[in-house]
Amino acid sequence: MKTKGIFLVAFVCLLGILLFGVNQAPAILAKDGDRSRKVQVTVNQYIWEAISNNTGKVQCEIIIEHDREPSRDEILAACANWFVAPAEPSPPGSNTPYPTQQVYSPNQFLQSIRLNLKTTNQFVKTVVIPMQDMTVDISVPEGSFAEPFVILSAYEPEPAYQITAIRGILNGSNFICDRSACRIPIKNDSTIEFWAKSSYGDESTHVRATMRRLQKQDGFTITIDAISPIRLYADSCSAIWGVNVTIPTPDWAIFPSSPDYLHTDKKYYYLVGKLIRNNFVDTSGCPGGGLLSDGSPNACGMDRAQAEMIRWQNQYDTMIWSTGRSIGVPPALIKTLVEIESQFWPANIRYYVFEYGLAQLNQYGADVALRWDNDLYKQICDGLFYNCSIAYASQPPSIQAILRGGLVRSINADCPTCQNGIDFSKAVETVPTIARILRANCEQTNYILDQYNARPNYEDRWKFTLVSYHSGYYCLSDALRTANSNGLALTWENVSPKINPYCFGGADYVNEFWKSLTTFSSYRIKPDLSSQAIPQSTIIPTPVPTITPTPILAKSKIRVEAYVDKNQNNIFDIGEGVDNLSVIIKVENGPVLFQKTAQGIAIFDMSGVILNSTAVITLPTQFMTRTVSVPASGEILVTFQLQQSVVPPILP
Repeated sequence: MKTKGIFLVAFVCLLGILLFGVNQAPAILAKDGDRSRKVQVTVNQYIWEAISNNTGKVQCEIIIEHDREPSRDEILAACANWFVAPAEPSPPGSNTPYPTQQVYSPNQFLQSIRLNLKTTNQFVKTVVIPMQDMTVDISVPEGSFAEPFVILSAYEPEPAYQITAIRGILNGSNFICDRSACRIPIKNDSTIEFWAKSSYGDESTHVRATMRRLQKQDGFTITIDAISPIRLYADSCSAIWGVNVTIPTPDWAIFPSSPDYLHTDKKYYYLVGKLIRNNFVDTSGCPGGGLLSDGSPNACGMDRAQAEMIRWQNQYDTMIWSTGRSIGVPPALIKTLVEIESQFWPANIRYYVFEYGLAQLNQYGADVALRWDNDLYKQICDGLFYNCSIAYASQPPSIQAILRGGLVRSINADCPTCQNGIDFSKAVETVPTIARILRANCEQTNYILDQYNARPNYEDRWKFTLVSYHSGYYCLSDALRTANSNGLALTWENVSPKINPYCFGGADYVNEFWKSLTTFSSYRIKPDLSSQAIPQSTIIPTPVPTITPTPILAKSKIRVEAYVDKNQNNIFDIGEGVDNLSVIIKVENGPVLFQKTAQGIAIFDMSGVILNSTAVITLPTQFMTRTVSVPASGEILVTFQLQQSVVPPILP
């Protein structure tokens, strides 16, 4: 988040369902939700006191993890309540903070204190970190061929691991690829099953497809008749807003069939300057070492850095693609945000506003993320050894400041001890946080628009969301209020001129962003699917026979009940059911079923599902999940007791 105003803002995230965009071959998922890594963290904590020069009293404590004095950033993060007036208390049960006002400048506060090292502590703790899933894909090259083939590809988003092989069975014969992509010759109508293996030690979901080999005048072509399992892409912001994606769907809003379709070839002068100064590119022999006097690259520097510039802007694509699917944000939009904010240079720091990382996160953005993303809050909190059963909003201000500092540090990939000064793995791992913050701003924008009963279209809502992200709650709210009071329809065209100058160029930021986003496809590098570019698989001579038992099919139902226990008796009574609540059931090696509740009830017919299959029942808008085994007959009851939402009487 890049809220550059002086206020803290608040919003909450929902998740909804939008089926996969048109004209895209469906990519296939790895096993969802079962990948994680354990990291043993040893932390030396140094507790410093900020003591008032006037009174001699301790103003606040600064807890850091290095043996040097606290930096300006660390002091301001820990002691924010001394130079920002504390917020008024929120209504009971509300997570929405009241606005704050800056009463002292940071420089004034820093000049009013002296530092004293109070004590040191050491902690060792094992932290479980969730990982993004592998993806495998099958694609057909364009055109006709004398010897037609399909391309199998596998993607490992986690930078610490690699695809070690793609294995499969083609018409009963086993094959193996010892790399992340290979071509499979198709000599007749065929069936194929394939999966990927990772150096992490796991394998992806097994994908099955049927193909037809068609003869034309100039050769043969391959068509894919069926493929399973099919991936669903959930556009979470579209669901939050209750607005369909614009028809026809813009290129940037269509979920691409694979990370390869995010690869771009665009000139980034700031990035090239950073690459040259940090020795990623050898510009010896260029005038000025490849740089002009202002630090930007000259023509020779740009020419030498061409290949590295392209590699650098595309090295995050697999994680961006995987994150876009799991969080529900268009990957092209995530990549454009990174381009606008940092030009893909993860250690960029704007010292004058204390912004860090690929998306230039600052303290205000960190506050919002921790306040409204409980999973992210617990991950940061666990790593800092506090009582994480207490909600972030209920933590003391000093602890909130430490947690904000922990999140900001976690996305800063600057690493003086690393090669070339960059921790690339850390940079890649920050992409999901970026998507979470974007999704949260979608919710905040929806809340503000609801105050005016406004129904702008999908694209205008994204533009308003970018104002929220860049300039904050009040800049967007004030612009909408001004346009509404003038009797104008609340569209981007009418509202953008009303964004006040103190909002740090909010309208210009969005217009620049939108220009880059809508021209994204013009810079896309078309994947090379030629037989020369991709090696052929190796057939394993002796196929391993398999016996597939005849499955026993169920004749049962799953009854899902969702209710708010208004009378606190823990029973689903009449009038407590929640209507129009999305329910998704994902069956192991089976279909994905979707319904909405009526009077709190949704009944799913499981006839035809393999007996004892695992069924995962999800309420996506509530982030609630249950897992059951499909019975042979009868009706199995799955109940969700929801919490009554508390709407604050006042929102800034």
